[in-house]
Amino acid sequence: QKLADNLGNSEDRRWLEFRMAETLARAEAMSQNADDSTSRAAETALRKYVEKDARVDRIWAEAHEALGDISWFGRNRYNWHQGWPNYEKALDFWAGSTNLAYATERYWSIIHKASQPPRAQPFYYYGQFGNYLPLPVLENALKIARDENERARANFMIAMTLRNGGSWEQRFRIPHHFEESLQLKKDTNWNDDALYYFGGWMSYQGT
Repeated sequence: QKLADNLGNSEDRRWLEFRMAETLARAEAMSQNADDSTSRAAETALRKYVEKDARVDRIWAEAHEALGDISWFGRNRYNWHQGWPNYEKALDFWAGSTNLAYATERYWSIIHKASQPPRAQPFYYYGQFGNYLPLPVLENALKIARDENERARANFMIAMTLRNGGSWEQRFRIPHHFEESLQLKKDTNWNDDALYYFGGWMSYQGT
């Protein structure tokens, strides 16, 4: 706080004030304190960076991501429908960024959290809380996947998303994406899930 008060550069001060608001909001979101007044005040301070007239830049995107995290796995855990609109805005921002390496890192960071929240129970499965990601988002993730684990994960999630609600034409793609997921490394986190759901799909929908 002392540093923020003495910074002459307005951009540095804005960045530091944002980080302080984000840190407090995240800390309070993970708190078990019955009094949520500090948490609500912290979220209000964070939301000023995403208001209608706020500047759309990296701070805007990271504020949306933080608000998504708070809704998805914060105090009110697994509120996907409140968290997703914030994740969606952050993903759209990074999809249009020219800083490709950093944008890819941020994009996949959100994909990881959105598909499997931290501290998920062992019986958790993708989509358990209605958190199926839109097909264009997953197709983007597949295009920019950096290793076999990410490619397997993206293919698995595409298959699951189509299985949950794709058109009849799109549903013909489901075996392909399950197979693509299973042809990659056998020790990926999603390999057993892909085997299970692919088996179920072929049992009821296969040729």
